[in-house]
Amino acid sequence: MKRAFSLLELLTCIGIILVVAGISFPAFAAVKQSAKVNAASSNLHQLYIGVALYRTDWGGDGVYGDPSAMGLPTVAGTFPRPFDIFMKSYQSFWRSPCGLNPDWYQRYSWEPEESPLMDIIFRPNDLKTYGTYASKYKQNSLLFYDLNCDDPDSPVANRYLDHRGLGVLIEGQLVNHHKPGSMWSDAWWSSPPGE
Repeated sequence: MKRAFSLLELLTCIGIILVVAGISFPAFAAVKQSAKVNAASSNLHQLYIGVALYRTDWGGDGVYGDPSAMGLPTVAGTFPRPFDIFMKSYQSFWRSPCGLNPDWYQRYSWEPEESPLMDIIFRPNDLKTYGTYASKYKQNSLLFYDLNCDDPDSPVANRYLDHRGLGVLIEGQLVNHHKPGSMWSDAWWSSPPGE
């Protein structure tokens, strides 16, 4: 004689499956976010490789302060174009794998179709500002950064909550900060040599 599941046994099995799923989904979400952060770090590192090749061609290795002496392009519109040869699609490469952080988008009205989601701190039309920054922080000077891996539940203006920021320094070190403070502060990203 065949024995079927009783209603109680069926409900118990469904309950166990739901509990296991409830435990698993947050773990899957954390793994997915970690993969996005790793992909964003990889993109920043590839951008750095382009900068390193460009600086080597112009003899700027180990020089800090004046951007032209550092081997960085000093004509507006020439940066970051030297890296186009490394990219299948220029626009898609600059898009952050973390997606667009809604808090940053709402605050600064960035247009996802037009503006990059990863950005560059060095600007050829503002050489003096970057030169002063690089003179102070030397090899710890930030070159590229990605703010989109920050938790959308941590409002940008709140300096007491932890924020995540990814970046790459002028000598290639990857920065993956997850700490409180203002992400617009130089000191949040960089520290003077020897500190």
